[in-house]
Amino acid sequence: MNLFKKLDQRTELMTTMSEKLGLDLGEEMANFHLSPEHYRAAVLRCARCQSVGECRAWQKGN
Repeated sequence: MNLFKKLDQRTELMTTMSEKLGLDLGEEMANFHLSPEHYRAAVLRCARCQSVGECRAWQKGN
């Protein structure tokens, strides 16, 4: 899979997860509660995760 496509997919997965948990990542960054560096690190950590199926299943179930 193309690296940029994978990062886009994982960013979407992470955004959906944060919304399920009641977080607005854009708002968190705007209010300086989340730095761009921490956001990037979270996306990269998500991109390395091997539990994508479980994550998607959890999101669909909640």
